[in-house]
Amino acid sequence: MVTAWESRGVAGAAEGEGVRAAPGTPRVNRMALRLVGSPWGRLVDGHLTALRYRSEAGRPVVLPVQWERDADGADIVAAQASQKRWWRHFRTPAAVEVWADGRWRAATARVVAHHPGDDLVTLRLTADLGPRAGLDRRTFLRLWVALVTLCEAVGFAVPAAVGALLADAPWPLLLGALLAAGAFEGALLGAGQATVLRRVLGGLDPGRWTRLTALAAVAAYALGMAPSTWAQGLYDDPTGPGAALAWALAGLGGLVLLVSIGGAQWLELRRRLPGAWRWVPAAALAWLAALAAFLVIATPLWRPGQPAALGVLIGVAAGVVMAAVQAVITGVAMSRLVGPDRAAGHVA
Repeated sequence: MVTAWESRGVAGAAEGEGVRAAPGTPRVNRMALRLVGSPWGRLVDGHLTALRYRSEAGRPVVLPVQWERDADGADIVAAQASQKRWWRHFRTPAAVEVWADGRWRAATARVVAHHPGDDLVTLRLTADLGPRAGLDRRTFLRLWVALVTLCEAVGFAVPAAVGALLADAPWPLLLGALLAAGAFEGALLGAGQATVLRRVLGGLDPGRWTRLTALAAVAAYALGMAPSTWAQGLYDDPTGPGAALAWALAGLGGLVLLVSIGGAQWLELRRRLPGAWRWVPAAALAWLAALAAFLVIATPLWRPGQPAALGVLIGVAAGVVMAAVQAVITGVAMSRLVGPDRAAGHVA
């Protein structure tokens, strides 16, 4: 097992020759090979990789394959085997190269099981691969910012659309729809974060991280919608006897809203990383800046009576900026938390 930033030499761009499709490779395989050989391939190399070898006729073959890696090699599965021929080359052990940790490695492959009923063939790849390499800080930050921005922007598009389309609906319907949309947004955000984080923090439970993020997003939406929905009565009279209590609760609710996602994720992070509490204020700062960016862009553009489609478009555009702001700040914070001086986990 290797710690978070140990494998700088194989992170990011490939060393030497990269993953290139051979002439005549089908389009779908070309796209998969391009993914495997790109920086994004570091996120899927637990499931997808590339093999290259020469056929009996001497023709170069490069193809994407599903694999399950271990220290001594990997198991490779050929689905719909009856429709494929490449695996037949390995009915007896044959030399092959496998793309692992950003470079080609010599290996031997052979068929070890054929399941005609399931139309599956299993091959055993024998190679000294060792544990999967971690990500260097630059690659981690680049992947985090790109994937988290994408996931949050797509996720936020759903509540943005729901809010614009149901703006005039009764508040119970609006609140219920927004809470469901918030759960989707949180789940997508958490899944994107966990996909990158698990590559530098061994033992992280991506499912638990995602569920905690989704629950925190629901809580954040419930608090954020309080003044206009379920707690609206407290704010009807800003000068009444309950005004002080209402605004005190609003301030407390705002604080809880900011720390909700980071605090929920801390429950998982604290089991894997010393000093994980620092993630809570870092995430709160990120969301404060992100929400400020959203309001600065969207508030002046939203107008009463404008078409719902325009309101959705404004919300989505502002949401992309919001997503990018929080991704950059949280990415920098997390890269420092799991850096060489604080790393405690190992690559999963």
